[in-house]
Amino acid sequence: MSRLNIIVIAAGAFASVAVLSPTPRAQSGDALAHAESVCLDAGIGPHSVPFEACVTRAAQAYDRGQPYRAAAEARTIGDASKACLANDVEPMTQEYRQCMVDESTTTTAYRYAAR
Repeated sequence: MSRLNIIVIAAGAFASVAVLSPTPRAQSGDALAHAESVCLDAGIGPHSVPFEACVTRAAQAYDRGQPYRAAAEARTIGDASKACLANDVEPMTQEYRQCMVDESTTTTAYRYAAR
């Protein structure tokens, strides 16, 4: 294979990854600062899987102008973390991440159904 073919294949692969990969939503600095604060107030410690999920969800809510939703997201993530730890799932594992997704989705769906 010639050098030109390799370069074209590599450039094509890079372009397809750049186009197909999901782009993260940009969040304002103000929203991130408020989100970190509300997550810490909810008892979610920094540098953890729940904290990152909480900050992401809460910042999105603040960017949409829904501070009440940010607080609800923080509570949901905190409850999910407690449920996973109560089920003896080890933090920082793939099983814990999946448990967090399952619990936060179930809790959110339950809260909406209860209203």
